[in-house]
Amino acid sequence: MEEQLKSLPKDLDETYDRIFMNINQKFHKDTKTFLEWCAFSARPLKLEEIATVAATEFNLEKGLIYNPKRQYKHKEAVLVACSSLVTHSEGTVN
Repeated sequence: MEEQLKSLPKDLDETYDRIFMNINQKFHKDTKTFLEWCAFSARPLKLEEIATVAATEFNLEKGLIYNPKRQYKHKEAVLVACSSLVTHSEGTVN
């Protein structure tokens, strides 16, 4: 038990780093995008909206670009991509 206590993260940053590192690397870019949209949204976003966010790319020259090939076909996959960083309740992502 003492060894497990010693291996606990030292602070919140290290806690989030560990969570992020345990997420499949193929989801890292999308996870970051999902979290940014959740953090800066004026209201809680619906799971369907977050699934669409992956298909939205920012381009300095062209502005906002929608790429439907990047949209998550199964909205629940967003929760897998975000692991334990977000919760889902009453149709919204928190």
